[in-house]
Amino acid sequence: MKKIAASPIKRLIAYFIDWYLSALCMSFSICLFASINQRTLTIDPTVSNLPFLYALTSVILGIILVYIYYMMPQWINPKYMGQSLGKIVMHIRIVRVDGKEVNSLTMFLRTIVGIILVEETFNNASFVLRSVLGMIIDNQLIVYLYYAFCIVSLFSIIMLFKDPLGQMIHDKIAGTFVIESKEK
Repeated sequence: MKKIAASPIKRLIAYFIDWYLSALCMSFSICLFASINQRTLTIDPTVSNLPFLYALTSVILGIILVYIYYMMPQWINPKYMGQSLGKIVMHIRIVRVDGKEVNSLTMFLRTIVGIILVEETFNNASFVLRSVLGMIIDNQLIVYLYYAFCIVSLFSIIMLFKDPLGQMIHDKIAGTFVIESKEK
């Protein structure tokens, strides 16, 4: 059975759903540590307002929560293998280029390494990570890194439209691509 690459529009809509929900996971982590730091319930998702160790811990916890967010559907029910909530809504899924099912390592490479660390411009977890890095290194360097990652992210978007499988950089890193899901 031939696998049909998902349309860029479906991927974009799924991305916005996942971006919003994963940003809530990251914000929860920051608000938790802000509340611990101030010893009162605080709704302040600004990581740079935290002491460095709290900021670093909140980013680590936040990235773990973001990873859990992306993995939860497939951990709950194997029929959602390769799908986040956004992908479930849009009826698309991630598969490996070699035809095998994705696994936790593949998803780790795709999500954490590919999206958060390499294509980091359009991801909330990446923004928060840059903010914490700005606490320990020169902010001008952070600005240059941001521009470099903008170029990488834009190149990845161009790849989505030019690559025969619609693979972006994070897909190339993990050996995956996104297909139309047969479940409707």
